[in-house]
Amino acid sequence: MHIDPNDPNSPTADPDSVWIGLCEEDDNAATWCKTFFSDYVENSVRLVMDLGPEEWVPKRMLNCASTLLAMWRKLVKEADLTVLAVKRKEESAKSEKWRLRFHSHNARAPTSSIPTFDISLWLWTTLAEEHGLIKVLTFDKVEATSEDTIISCHTLWKRARELAIDAKSRIAFHANMLLSAMAGFRPGCLENVRYRDIVISVIRDPQDHTKIKHVGTVTIKTNKTKESLSSSQTDKVSFSVFFIPFPLVCLLSLIVSRALQDNAFEAGYVNEEEFLTRPNLGDVDYIPLPWKKEMLDQKVFDLSYRQFNAIWHKLCMFWGCRGDPPRLYTMRVGAVARLDNNPLFSRALSNFILKHTTAVMGTSYQTTRVREDLLQAAFGQRTGSDNGTLFAFLRNMSLTRDPNAPIRLAPDDWVEFNKRRDATELRTAKAEAQKEGDTGYLKIMTSRLKSLRITWNALKLQIREENISKKPIEHEHRDYSRLAEEQEEQEEQEEQEEQEEKEEKEEKEEKEEEDDRDMNKKCHKAAEIADDNSFRCAICDLDYNSRVNLTGHYKKHVEAKFFDKSFQCPECRRNKVYVVVEESYPAWLNHLERFHGKRYTPRFPQASNTPAKYPCPFSNFGTKGKHRNFTFRSLVGHFTRGHRPEQDAKTKGRFKNAIEYPKCAHQADRDGAVPSIESIWDWKQHLDLAHDDQQQTMYQCFLCRDLIRTPRGLKSHFWNAHENGENFFANPFSCPECVRIGLTNQPEILGRKAWQEHVDQYHNGGAKEILVGGTIHAFREHRAQISDLQNDGVHLDGSVTPTPRRTSHKSDREPDLRSDAEIIRSDAADLVLDIAPCTDARNPRPGQGERGNKRKKNERELDPEPNRKTKRRHYRLGCTPTLNTQPVLESDIPIDPALYELVF
Repeated sequence: MHIDPNDPNSPTADPDSVWIGLCEEDDNAATWCKTFFSDYVENSVRLVMDLGPEEWVPKRMLNCASTLLAMWRKLVKEADLTVLAVKRKEESAKSEKWRLRFHSHNARAPTSSIPTFDISLWLWTTLAEEHGLIKVLTFDKVEATSEDTIISCHTLWKRARELAIDAKSRIAFHANMLLSAMAGFRPGCLENVRYRDIVISVIRDPQDHTKIKHVGTVTIKTNKTKESLSSSQTDKVSFSVFFIPFPLVCLLSLIVSRALQDNAFEAGYVNEEEFLTRPNLGDVDYIPLPWKKEMLDQKVFDLSYRQFNAIWHKLCMFWGCRGDPPRLYTMRVGAVARLDNNPLFSRALSNFILKHTTAVMGTSYQTTRVREDLLQAAFGQRTGSDNGTLFAFLRNMSLTRDPNAPIRLAPDDWVEFNKRRDATELRTAKAEAQKEGDTGYLKIMTSRLKSLRITWNALKLQIREENISKKPIEHEHRDYSRLAEEQEEQEEQEEQEEQEEKEEKEEKEEKEEEDDRDMNKKCHKAAEIADDNSFRCAICDLDYNSRVNLTGHYKKHVEAKFFDKSFQCPECRRNKVYVVVEESYPAWLNHLERFHGKRYTPRFPQASNTPAKYPCPFSNFGTKGKHRNFTFRSLVGHFTRGHRPEQDAKTKGRFKNAIEYPKCAHQADRDGAVPSIESIWDWKQHLDLAHDDQQQTMYQCFLCRDLIRTPRGLKSHFWNAHENGENFFANPFSCPECVRIGLTNQPEILGRKAWQEHVDQYHNGGAKEILVGGTIHAFREHRAQISDLQNDGVHLDGSVTPTPRRTSHKSDREPDLRSDAEIIRSDAADLVLDIAPCTDARNPRPGQGERGNKRKKNERELDPEPNRKTKRRHYRLGCTPTLNTQPVLESDIPIDPALYELVF
């Protein structure tokens, strides 16, 4: 029977009557079901993109007979639970008559006719033959080993920018990957894990009672559990995890990082430091850390199965998978193999964790490739050696990957795309919508064009990979191993990198000596080079298509309290310049606008209480801002737009010629000098210090006696101006403050460590508070005190001896005396949480000696990055790292900056 839905004379049937007819063994009902499936296969044809001149060709999307059987199973179950359930209530005496059960085609043939079995058999035989449906698996079952999991997580963070996946989704995917690898949990189980399913607690270390451990107990609710097993087996699996020293596979660090970001702890921990130091166990051995009540039903890792699967396939492409990408199912197959081979897990325990029987394990989770060495099993020692390691290596799914596989098309390929008729039509429609101002239609055309580009890119890459030549590259015979060759190349590369690093450092020091005051020239040439329409986050290194989106992205960093402490600018570090930015979000925005330009700067927050107290420095030239005051933000915009002739063409914010403040020009100071103002930033500082009516506490630097607004600003000034900018501690020197107060019998200071000990002992840690008045006279008095320090060739102690030459020779420097950071204070000797790199134990840190504890705090404040050249690194809790180019395990792993917004 063929039914045409467009033919009004075509026969119709009530869907409910079809199911009732199957229960009554009505042949017409079975005919309706067969007709439905036949039409379903014929109408599954869709137009798909083609690289040929046709551009779009029809393709049938349903090609497997097993797909029809799965659909038939679901339809029978749904009908039994809905339509027939009502019928059973109406005729309770004949309830068994109104019940349908699915019978597979390969089940034992019944003695009498059963409609569901007859239709299943018809689908598998007659319909499959008519339409040429496939009856075998179209893919090989493979397992994902632990090395495959590590490579996937490594790629997730190393190529985060190219993957274009937000940090929250990356954290969720990373955690789900670890859970899948640990116990083979199905994706449908992982997307429903909530805070009430996780218990974080503090316990006493049984091996050392002076230490504590943090433990996380996770409960996963499994699916696909038969009701018949409910009396003997539970539908939940609980297990515990601890901090481990390999962050890439540390599940607990991901859980705690997510909880800190969500502010889920009832105790209100705001950072990892509070989490690790509270609470105190006292006389008990166990204390749980409860969640807030409103967070109990919130998902910890909110990632749907569709998102999980999409990121997985994207990762497979990025780590160079050959052929068709493996299915997410391989994670469960790999977990089954590991649990089955592990002597710690009995077969009963493995079945309980995986929620299947031994028979299912044998039929559904065995790969076509035998995991063990059959030759050795047959002939034992006669094979010559144990090849267990080799066979374990062959099991890696990533063994055949090509890390250099193309993931993007060349510009020439896109020329071909632009010539397509469909792309041309969409661009024309988009231009018309933009011309007419129809924003709704414009969004639709833009979305369609983007989807077309993505489809073209995927299809073109697939064709390119299939056409790659399988012929080996001819080369001369090797008389030594490839591993030895690679090792030699690596050693030569390391020597070359060390030499280049040394040359770069010397060039940098020479450049800083020439102009260490002008930070625009020193560290931010990259902002001048970047001249495109995108906007970039300097912290995450991610691009955004508008400044509005960049501003919205920065709200995450503000909410995570990223700017509550001073830090080194990540973008400056990428340019191999080390600049410390003082705390506060406005200070960070000022740094971005001043040194990195508009591309990196989000919109400034509107502050209603910001006073408009800054006049235009060029108001005497008759501009429209002559008789008004500005906030500093609006003053910068006014100066940029309205005074181009007065601006330095090379340096943003700098004046072409130095100017004087009018009031100061009429009232020369006691030396007859007038402060010279060279930039809009100097103008602001001069007005704040010299012409503000309010008094304020400033902090004076002991070296140059400059005044800084905040203690953290003093740290930034000390690092940028003296330690990093001048290499001040290269040669021995006398303390300038001791010379000023008359202590001339003090020994010379040699190195950074000796300076810190000196200021701790004699100068209260190196911070001197000064109450500055808001008058020009107070400013003149301060400038007069330090005028002798601003003359070229004058030493900082006030004498007229030449300034000692700064040298970068290693022998003239103070030896570096630092050691590894302690492992999670006193609780987990398994996980290192310091984000600052540390040297090895042969060079202990000053904060860990006999007298180190007393100066540990001050030294940490004035030394923002103790050692930048170390290769061994430790990490803060939850900062997910990336591996090196080697496929597996320990390495020097740089931290991914996109994760900062989830941790700090």
